[in-house]
Amino acid sequence: MAEKGIKSKWVRGPDVIKYTPRVARACATFTGSADRFTELFAIPSQQIRISWDLNLGQYSTFWITLYEFEASYQTESWHASDQPNGNTMAYISPGTYYLEFTAADTNYEVTIEVCSSLIFYGE
Repeated sequence: MAEKGIKSKWVRGPDVIKYTPRVARACATFTGSADRFTELFAIPSQQIRISWDLNLGQYSTFWITLYEFEASYQTESWHASDQPNGNTMAYISPGTYYLEFTAADTNYEVTIEVCSSLIFYGE
């Protein structure tokens, strides 16, 4: 799978320095124009990036909802039609997940990328 770079970022807390590396690996890509649930996909790390490219009509709306497999509630949700070409990060537990797309008058391509984080303790 193709690798894409993401901007490096250092975050400092009182006892932790966290570095987000530049590499993300595409895990799954979904395209369509209707409401749907995706196939299951495995996430081996605690950080993913969800990117989308939307072709919006006049009265469009598009929601992305992330669920962990066998959970009875959503993990996170994004109203993506406010930003037709965008991405967001999700900080989750490793596991098996799926997405729900709620689409009206929208063609979409959504990509899930797995990111790895290194955590350094102390200064």
